Amino acid sequence: MSSPKTPFMSRSVFSSRVALQPLPAVPGRERLREIERRLRDDPEQEGESRPNRQRISFVAPLAFTFQPVPDQQRVLVSSVWWFGKRSDPGGAAGTT
Repeated sequence: MSSPKTPFMSRSVFSSRVALQPLPAVPGRERLREIERRLRDDPEQEGESRPNRQRISFVAPLAFTFQPVPDQQRVLVSSVWWFGKRSDPGGAAGTT
């Protein structure tokens, strides 16, 4: 019997109040929980790298940029936005 998956590290996920202001209008709070879960599990491997230690990832229909801070066991979320068509509240089929 295999042991349950444990998070890569116990982390705090912080976000900018400005980055999250438009989110109350986003249907499906489960997408926000999915973002937080991914960032807690293994932020250094989540998404794609960008300049200045930033990373970008997607949980359809949301995209988000963030910066892992491993020595402090934190993740700083700098922006979250809607991508794709707003007429599709479910977003794309599946997540990337």
